[in-house]
Amino acid sequence: MNAQGNKIFQDIIQTIKKEIILGGVKPGEKLLSERRLSEKFGAGRGTVREVLKTLEATGLLNVIRGRSGGYFINERAPEISKGVLSSTIKLEGSVIVDAIIFRKMFEPKTCFYAAIKRTKKNLDKMELSIREMEKGADDPQIFAQTNLAFHLEIGNASENPFILNLYPVIFQTLMVLDTTKMIYNLPTHIQVTKYFHKEIFNKIKNRDAEKAEILMDAHLSYFQNDMQQARELEFIKNKRE
Repeated sequence: MNAQGNKIFQDIIQTIKKEIILGGVKPGEKLLSERRLSEKFGAGRGTVREVLKTLEATGLLNVIRGRSGGYFINERAPEISKGVLSSTIKLEGSVIVDAIIFRKMFEPKTCFYAAIKRTKKNLDKMELSIREMEKGADDPQIFAQTNLAFHLEIGNASENPFILNLYPVIFQTLMVLDTTKMIYNLPTHIQVTKYFHKEIFNKIKNRDAEKAEILMDAHLSYFQNDMQQARELEFIKNKRE
């Protein structure tokens, strides 16, 4: 997935989520096949596959294997989606939006260099943060700390002296402002964060710098786009009422 692929990836995710929230697709309904979705959105099969995996990780889709299987809308998808809508509207007036935009300015490129220069020690620390997040996902404080540890270690892996000095200051400021805890309250945030951390880790481990950069941008864009979609859907909802 290249930069253009990432934009298409985000567009498809937001389109499907909007259809769920507005009732365009119903719980239990089967989505189009990968091939049909590729044709519908003019996207590659790989991009569509990543979209489906991400939506499955959020709990919006269920996958059923076998000849008559495929991706189906989770029975709780409307409830989850509406929870995202209401939560993002509440967070919109906070510093969270500015924080995400700020992070997008430097984190993806830091990820690029981390994939080139990472050591086994860096990988071990990233992997540890992922394991600890899995174990403590129900605790907002543990979730925030392990999330911070993962992103800090990416900064360490880049070996850039400016990043090494600035990252701790930046992320400690975000911790003081409780931005990670704010996002924690989004219904799908835990699953999405765990999914992206694992994918980013694998790209850094395999020294796939370009994909590591794109995935970090996708990780941050996912939540930024939730904010934008919340504004759009709230406008539609109010117009209907």
